[in-house]
Amino acid sequence: MTAHQQTLQLANGPAMWLFCILTIGLVFFQAWIFLRTGRQYASVCNVTRLDVKRSLRAGTISTLGPALSIFVVGLGLIANLGSPLTLARLSVVGNAAYEASAAEMGALATGTSINSADYTMVAFTASVWVMNLGGICMLLSTLFFLKPLDRLTKAISHKTHKGLLIGLSASLASFGYFVVDYADRDIRNLVAAVIGFLGVRIFYHLSARTKAKWLKEWALALSILAAVIVVMLIP
Repeated sequence: MTAHQQTLQLANGPAMWLFCILTIGLVFFQAWIFLRTGRQYASVCNVTRLDVKRSLRAGTISTLGPALSIFVVGLGLIANLGSPLTLARLSVVGNAAYEASAAEMGALATGTSINSADYTMVAFTASVWVMNLGGICMLLSTLFFLKPLDRLTKAISHKTHKGLLIGLSASLASFGYFVVDYADRDIRNLVAAVIGFLGVRIFYHLSARTKAKWLKEWALALSILAAVIVVMLIP
């Protein structure tokens, strides 16, 4: 039995499942809190039950596309890091590419790789530390800067419509940066980004022309699926 196999035995053991299930349970608890709070304020904001139902359905559908890529990368992480840690990390952060690179950096610091036969518990522990420390930095930025930015946006919105413009610009800049960085690495990545962009535009156009609302709701998931299929066909 290799060191990696021994590590996976411990990584899939009862102790790991116990601690990781607590983390996963916290995510579900937070989702329930947000759902309950949203329903409480729905009447205050003149949001009908039908609007709430439609929002839940649209939100559920819109997560299927990104979840597809996370699922594929997650399978590789399960094979190298075990099921409990993979499920816990992807439940909290949801960025499979980050988790894979963070785990690899932790392993490299000990002189090995996450898919190497000599991936010991020491290397596994280093991977867990890097993955969690990176996640903590993301949470700290939200903790310290969310409220100040919210107050700033509200202050600007009371005077002009620039608050909406700032939020929209920030979103476009953030997503645009990641798309350009991803597309610049390889021709397949570029094709995937272009197909995804065109796919969303096409499905939105078809939804408006045919009055089929489900096309608009499924636009993101279908566009990601189309991009995956096209990239797979590239020799």
